[in-house]
Amino acid sequence: MVKVSRLLYLALVGEEDDFKRCLRSIGDFLKTFFHEWELTIG
Repeated sequence: MVKVSRLLYLALVGEEDDFKRCLRSIGDFLKTFFHEWELTIG
């Protein structure tokens, strides 16, 4: 919940670099997570 409110704060304040960095890190995490998930399911 804290991360969500932080993302909303960054979006509202317009700190685009930080916001994009957050989105990119989330995207990387999801990519890794789903990749591991696919490998686990086989």
